[in-house]
Amino acid sequence: MEFSYEVKGSYAEVKADGRLNMVSAPNLREFDSDVIVVGSNRIVVNLEKTVFWTPPAWAHLSAASRRRGRPAGTSGSRRSSHR
Repeated sequence: MEFSYEVKGSYAEVKADGRLNMVSAPNLREFDSDVIVVGSNRIVVNLEKTVFWTPPAWAHLSAASRRRGRPAGTSGSRRSSHR
């Protein structure tokens, strides 16, 4: 997960790029705190390029994919390995 910020007038825009989960969330909070310490008391967190992924979400996707007969994380037609 990568973080950056840019001061825009009366606020700072924090940009988060990557996968946000329970492991990376504290890093985002720490980065926000650092931006506030350097002088921006108003921040906007831009999550446009952020992916939210949790173990329960993966389990749900995996179960749904198995019901459709294809591996988790794939889409489109299923090719048979039988000849």
